[in-house]
Order: sequence, then C-alpha cells, then structure tokens
Amino acid sequence: MKNKNRILISEYFSYFFPCVLMAIATQSANIIDKVFIGNFVNPIEMGAANACMPVAQFVYTLSVLIGVGASAAISVLKGQHKNDDCNQVLGASLFWSLLFGFLFLAFLFLCSDSVLAFLLKDKSIQDLAKSYYLIFIFIVPFRLFSAVIQNISRADGFPKIGSAAVIFSNVCNVFFNWLFMGPLEMGVRGAALGTLICFVVECLVNMTYFFRRERSFKVCFKGSLSKTGSIFAMGLPACIGTGLITFKLVILNNLAQKLNGGTGLIVMSVSLSCLSLASMFSAGANNSMVPLAGKYYGAKDWDNFKSVIKISGFSLFVFTTLVVLLLEFFAGAFTRLHGVEDKEAIMLCVQSIRIYAVSLYGMCFTFFMIYLLPIMGKKVISTLMSICEGFVFIVPLCFVFSGIMGIKGIWVAFIVTEILTFFVFLAGNKFGKR
Repeated sequence: MKNKNRILISEYFSYFFPCVLMAIATQSANIIDKVFIGNFVNPIEMGAANACMPVAQFVYTLSVLIGVGASAAISVLKGQHKNDDCNQVLGASLFWSLLFGFLFLAFLFLCSDSVLAFLLKDKSIQDLAKSYYLIFIFIVPFRLFSAVIQNISRADGFPKIGSAAVIFSNVCNVFFNWLFMGPLEMGVRGAALGTLICFVVECLVNMTYFFRRERSFKVCFKGSLSKTGSIFAMGLPACIGTGLITFKLVILNNLAQKLNGGTGLIVMSVSLSCLSLASMFSAGANNSMVPLAGKYYGAKDWDNFKSVIKISGFSLFVFTTLVVLLLEFFAGAFTRLHGVEDKEAIMLCVQSIRIYAVSLYGMCFTFFMIYLLPIMGKKVISTLMSICEGFVFIVPLCFVFSGIMGIKGIWVAFIVTEILTFFVFLAGNKFGKR
C-alpha cells in the first residue's frame, strides 16, 4: 500500500509542479504589469490599468468554462476508455474557444467607450485607462485558445507544455515591459503591448502540442458539437465562480474609488495582487487534481480517487499557509514593490493586505471544492458555492462593512464571505444529493 501511495504521490507532483509553474507565470503577468507601471509611470495609472482587469478576468472565465470543462470531461471519458468521445470533446472545445474569442474581441473594440464607462465612473481615469485598454483587448482570442490547449494537453499527460509556454512567454513579458516603458518611454501602452506579445508567444508554444506524435487525442469536428453540453456542464460551476469575480471587481474598484479616490484604486490594485499570489498555488493544485481525480473517478478506482483528493488538499493547505505568512510579514515590502511611495497609501495597503490575507484560506478551499464537486456529479452544490462566494455574499457585505470601517471593511467582508460559503458547503453536503 505504501509503495502504491508513493507512486500516486509521484504521479500527482508530476502534474503539480508544472501546473504551479504555469500558474505562477500566468498570474505574474498581471503583477508584472502593475509593478512596471507603478515604477516607470505612476501608481495612479497603475490603478487605471488595473480597472481593465475585469476584461482579463472575463476571458479567464470563458477559458474555465471551455478548458476546465473539456479537461474534466476528457479525464472521465479517458478513464472509461472512450477515445472517440475524447477526440470530439477536443474538437468542440477548440471550436467554441475560437468563436467566443473573436466575438468578444469585436464587442470590446466596437463598444470600447461604453465598456470603459462601465469599468470606471471617473471620466479622467477613463482617459488614462483607454490607451492601455485599446491594445490590451487584443489578447482575448490568443488567451482563450491558448488556455483551452493547456487544459487539453494536461489531461493528455503533457503538463510541461503549458508550463513551458507561460514561463517562456512571461520572460518575454518582462523584457518587453522594460523595453517599451523604459528606453522607449511608451507608458501604459508599452505595458499593454508587452502583455499582448506575452500571450501570442504563449499561444504559439502551446500549439506545439498538436505536433506531438505520442499525443492520445486527435481533433475531431464531426459530431463534436454534441459534446458541448457535457463540456459546459463540467465547467459551469468553476466558470460561475470566476465569472462573478468580473462583476465583483468592477463594483469594488468603483467602491474603493468612492471611498478614497485615486488612493482607493491604488489600494485595490496592490491588495488584489495578493489574490494573484494565492491563485498560483490554488490553480496549480486544482489543475493537477482535475485530470487525476477525473480519471480515477471514471474508472471507479475509489482508493486512488480519495488519495488524490487528500494529497492535493494537503499540498494546497501548505502552500496557502506560506503565502499568507509571506503577506502578513512583508506587506510593506510588497506594497513598495508596486512603486507606492505615498505614506497614506502605504498604510492603507499594508492594513488591507494583512486583513485580506486571512481570507485566502477560505478562497482556496472554496475553489478546490468548486473544481472537485462536478467530477463527483455534485454540480448543484458547486454552482451554489460559486454564486454565494462570488457575488451574493461579498457585494452586500462590502457595502455594509465599508460603511462602518471605510476601505478596510472591504477586506473584512472577504473573510466573512468565505466563512458563510463554508457553511453553504456543509449544508449542501448534508441536505443535497447533487
């Protein structure tokens, strides 16, 4: 039994480390932009550019719906040895990623003024954000198509392709951010252009999966749309959770700006970088768990299925603890890394980070269950957790606590939200079958 567990742990970490590296590189693109803008331009423009992050979050939401859904569906089918169905899932996921990618890009470009007005209420800050936005939105089709291929290649046993893609692309991102904002003095437009190049490179590297002779899955478009329902059903709970973050970010950015003006946007931008740090390990653990848990669940190998959950849950807890301790002890250094020098802004950022860091335990647990429960057929519970954590609890609580405590109340609301979502999980498991 011990030898069997060692083999399973080795198999899990053969996925985990590439997935964490991939998540680190992916999440660091957001942090890199903020750090370069904050230091090479100014923190106010960093806050303005950060207001465009709901666009990136919505693209990520679509990638979760299609990519995670396809990965989970393929993993279960792979465990059942249904190779033809796996090929159709691959075909359908590629079709929908391309269609959604170009349609969303067209919408963002044609309705740019309306989208910016939705993201930011202050007209002067809208003008600061527009030069970043009009370049940044062109990442959409590349980001979506690339993310879907990453999930499929990982389900096929090639996690290193995705990690290599994002690591290499983020090296390009750092270089071009420095080049465009440093020597070429392009300002925030340089940050957007560096990020665009980053995702183009990532997409090209991920596409090398299709040239692997040993890959198991082949693209099959014939009859593939019949698999759309299973893809979306598997990806929907996690999609709702990430999708609601889009609207949550818009509301919270405007709330922070109302409470503390430009300083509020700076605090929001720096504090949400903490989420990026925690998401590196959360995404790594979840993306490692999905293909393995799906495979063993599909094969009805309950011992290995339970072991995968225990291993991934424990690793997630350990790495989340390391992130929380890092943020608690080095909140000031983390703030200054973003180019923030104003004493009031630094004080508010440090206080916000230390409060918000506590909620990361709950966030990581919530998303772990949101990814796991659909594999077990418990899509309703997973969806309910997504809705409650992503919007129903957090938005009203932010308004209530910020009215009492100011901008610090926003981060207290995150802690309360995660506690309430945990009780939703307990109630769902006790009273709900699905």
